[in-house]
Amino acid sequence: MTIKGHARTWSATVTDVGTHYLEHDGYPPGYRTVATTQTRPRVDQRDESSRQALALGDGASKTMAEAQALITQLQDEGRVTINDPAKSTRAHYRRVLHACRVHALVPSGHELLFTGRDAGDIVIALSDGSAEATSDWLRIRTTSRRITTNLDAVRRAVEQTPEVLKVSDDLRDRAVEVVVRLADALRDHDLRLGVNTKLKTPKLYLQIDTKRRDVVLEEATKEVPHVLTPAEERESRRYGWKTYPKTDQVPSGNIRLKVARDKWNEFDEWVEAPGSRLKSRIGEIALAIKAGIVDDHDARERQLQAQQEASERWERQQAEERQAWEQLRAGAVKKAREAVRGSVVAETIDAWRQANELRAFCTSLEDALGAGTETDKPNVRRWIEWARAQADDLDPTRQIDRLDAIDFDVAPSDDDLRPFMDGWSPTGPQKDYSARSQQPDPQPVQRSPWHPGLRGKPSWWR
Repeated sequence: MTIKGHARTWSATVTDVGTHYLEHDGYPPGYRTVATTQTRPRVDQRDESSRQALALGDGASKTMAEAQALITQLQDEGRVTINDPAKSTRAHYRRVLHACRVHALVPSGHELLFTGRDAGDIVIALSDGSAEATSDWLRIRTTSRRITTNLDAVRRAVEQTPEVLKVSDDLRDRAVEVVVRLADALRDHDLRLGVNTKLKTPKLYLQIDTKRRDVVLEEATKEVPHVLTPAEERESRRYGWKTYPKTDQVPSGNIRLKVARDKWNEFDEWVEAPGSRLKSRIGEIALAIKAGIVDDHDARERQLQAQQEASERWERQQAEERQAWEQLRAGAVKKAREAVRGSVVAETIDAWRQANELRAFCTSLEDALGAGTETDKPNVRRWIEWARAQADDLDPTRQIDRLDAIDFDVAPSDDDLRPFMDGWSPTGPQKDYSARSQQPDPQPVQRSPWHPGLRGKPSWWR
């Protein structure tokens, strides 16, 4: 390209070599100059190997490393925010973002989004292009323009948005000066005073790390005796029983500053007085705000420590209770196992006695029949045969396999354990309020396994 003239009279003409480059995307064969030799190829025409082989200076290498670190941080966190950065910081991030794009560090399928190039907070995000990510980014861009801690932006917001300051027109200039001075003084304590104009009712806030505290600048009021209006005088004459307030709250012409604390509905408050304007006490107020934040942080740390100690005490108590419960349950298992064994033996003895009683009964019946023929009293003999068969079925000495089938080291059930748990549940270290948690009977109940029902005890529905 050939350039002639300067200022308003300059002109540029494309040369033959330039025309060939535009048409063929390259210079003519054999064309070499110092300028073209030193020209770096375009980013989209370099492959990975040539990009790795590219020699970078110290400054460029540092920027490249910072760009790679930024991409890694974005992949881990999704978004990076820098509140109200300095001009040098903005320029630094512009260089880093340019390196991310030039060296193709953005992961495939993702897009690098950035706002706050010249003003406002810097917000950098790595988006996958989804509808949700796009909607979220649009919200961030809109919010970052209307929520700021930049001094100039704060001044413009409080001047152009009357709703931020709840003062009369006569006090507005003084209130704006208080806000700007306070915002500047708080920066010395690593704090930021910002304004949010995105809300229906714009408000000031104090930025503390990732948290915000409400800041209210309003006109203080004073009490004056209430003077009845003509309408109230007529009403008082007509309705003698009606009462009216004794005092009224009217604007005092003084500014009140309120800064929220950690506790709900708790504020630090400063009010002007004759000869003591807030703008002359900005340094003192900034120190008090910082001290309040430190006190809240210490109180929060003490609360967290107290909660942690209480949690540790509770865990120790639970561990001690579980250990005691496990010991109690281990003893209950031994006692319940002995009780189960005793019950099995008692039932076996009871079956043996019942079998012997049946046989003795059958013998007595046979003696009563005498030596008659088989045809005499046939039903009685049938009953005797049936009773002897029942006795053989009940007799554990003849049905030895039944006793052998019962495990000697049987695991007691929860109901077996309850009488030995001293009121604790057999399933866990908690109290058991069921009706079955009672002490065992001193002697096992003698039950007849062959008798239809429990002898001597009525049915439950009776």
